Amino acid sequence: MENYRWVNGPDFLQQEENAWSITIKLPEPSVEDPEHAANHCIKSAQLEKYSEEIEALKNKRPLKLSSMLITLSPFLDEKGILRVGGRLNYASLSFDIKHPKILAHDHPLTRLIVMREHDLLFHPSPERLLSSIRSQYWIIKGRVAIKRYLHKCFTCKRHRATPCIPLMAPLPRHRLIPFQRPFTHVGLDYFSPCNITIYRRKSGTLGSCSLTRLVVFLIAFSSFTARRGCPSVVYSDNGTQIVAGDKAIQLGIERLKEQNIVGQMVKQEIEWHFSPPLAPHFGGVWESLVKSAKVALEAIVESRPLTEELLRGFVIQAQSLLNGRPLTYVSVDPRNPEPLTPYHFLLVQSSPNTEDDVIEDEKLYS
Repeated sequence: MENYRWVNGPDFLQQEENAWSITIKLPEPSVEDPEHAANHCIKSAQLEKYSEEIEALKNKRPLKLSSMLITLSPFLDEKGILRVGGRLNYASLSFDIKHPKILAHDHPLTRLIVMREHDLLFHPSPERLLSSIRSQYWIIKGRVAIKRYLHKCFTCKRHRATPCIPLMAPLPRHRLIPFQRPFTHVGLDYFSPCNITIYRRKSGTLGSCSLTRLVVFLIAFSSFTARRGCPSVVYSDNGTQIVAGDKAIQLGIERLKEQNIVGQMVKQEIEWHFSPPLAPHFGGVWESLVKSAKVALEAIVESRPLTEELLRGFVIQAQSLLNGRPLTYVSVDPRNPEPLTPYHFLLVQSSPNTEDDVIEDEKLYS
């Protein structure tokens, strides 16, 4: 049999155990070995991409003005690794943070470093990942390298997937008519119910049946027209979020929509447009303002109990906050004009008055 060693093993196994070959013990890897290997890989990657810069620094020549590293003030450390310069020599930071190692964004080693840090931080945001990498490495066009890797990360795609934005219809023609007074074309929506206190006893939420809603709506709309003028066009939803599946209230809302409101508006020559059911994006303009009004009210009210007078006053304050919001870009240049606000259309100034007086809670509820 030619390959007898597959059956009997090597020849020294047939001898006495004392005559066997001496076992060679390999040295255990030290901490310096991985660091030495990493530095060797980094130097090789830098030599591939920045050989001219490294040669110029070795010969103590200035870099070319066309070099991508000219703004980083690079230098070679004692191990021959290309690092970022700077003015943090006396900072109480580690040497890697003050002078990170320079890497190109399109090198395979850079991709491995990004992948390792990305997994250690459990798929963070691009800015968080870049900040962590900057503690050791300065990647040229670092955001490009990170976004290129994140674009291929399936876990990040799955966790940060966003729904497809549908194609939106053209803006309504009433939003594009110029030179109209404020509140000529308005959008209407019900606000969230608020708990109030009446005669020191707590009551339920505002609004109950459809008939009461009709009276409250007509009073509120009459107050609005008396304050801001009668609009020519009104947009609103059809109340499907109010009915919430209750057939009785559905009939009341239908009667409210078809008979009462429309009849009142026809007398005043108001053109009324109802949004389709389950389509809140038709009123996106005022829906976003409703959200802003809720945030303003929460900041004003906090956790204090409300009476009807206080609620009315707080709503007016929230209205003042919303009317003072900037509609245009807020410039940092003092020579530019102040940003445009809704108050400029109503009062021809950015604010209705000076700052409010501070009223203590004891005087407020006395």
